[in-house]
Amino acid sequence: MPGISSRVTELWEVVGEYDVEIEGLERTLKIKVKKIISSDSKYTFVGETNLKVKGTGLGDFYQSLAPQLTREAALQDAIQGFLKFYSEDAVIQEVKNW
Repeated sequence: MPGISSRVTELWEVVGEYDVEIEGLERTLKIKVKKIISSDSKYTFVGETNLKVKGTGLGDFYQSLAPQLTREAALQDAIQGFLKFYSEDAVIQEVKNW
């Protein structure tokens, strides 16, 4: 990224924070939608959740971090990614340093 430092490899801007209440989930799912400033890609938005989910049949915890075209798409991807594996018997883990 020109003008800042050759040591900076990525620069993100938080463009939205959302609280999502989900039926049966005792905690609030929080989402930060971030825009990568240091990329030339058109897929520059990511929705990052404060919780990961380990549903039935999963070997590890899941959190969608797929880059998206818009902030709305990133928010939707984060919610749908969590709900894809969430059930009342799923194991939930907080993301460190969220």
